[in-house]
Amino acid sequence: MSLFCFVGMLMFGISHLLYTWAFGLRPLKLWIALTLLSLGVVYYVAVYSYLRGPMIYAMAGYVVVLVMMSWRALARVACSDYERTWGRRCTAAGAVLFVGSDLVLAIDRFCFTVPHARAVVMSTYYGAQMLISLSVAEQSEPEMLWKRN
Repeated sequence: MSLFCFVGMLMFGISHLLYTWAFGLRPLKLWIALTLLSLGVVYYVAVYSYLRGPMIYAMAGYVVVLVMMSWRALARVACSDYERTWGRRCTAAGAVLFVGSDLVLAIDRFCFTVPHARAVVMSTYYGAQMLISLSVAEQSEPEMLWKRN
C-alpha cells in the first residue's frame, strides 16, 4: 500500500476521534461498546488474511477508532436521561453510514472488487457527513453542559 493510503487512514482516524470527542462520553452504555467491538473483531478477522505488512496494524487501529466513534454516536441516541431527539437520531444514522462507507471501501481496497464501490462509498460517506452535520442543529446549552460534566 502506498503512503497516500496510510495518510488517508490517519486523517480519517483523526476525524473519527474528533467525532468521538464531540459526541461526548456520557452515557457510557458499555453493552453497545461490547457489541460493536465484537462486530469489529469479526470484521477484522474476515479481512486479516488480505492485509500485508504495516497494514495489519493500521487496519486494527482503524477498526478500534471506528468502533469508538460509532459507540459514542449510538450511546448518545440511547440516552435515558434526555429525550430522544431528531438530532441524536441523525448522529446515529450518520455514524452507521460512515461505518458502512469505510467497510465497503476497505473490502474494495484490500479484499476484492466491489461492484460500483466508488458510488456506494461516496454516497454513504456524504450522507453520513450530512446527517452528522444536521445533528448539531438542535444543540442546547443543557446538552453542551452534559458533555462537559
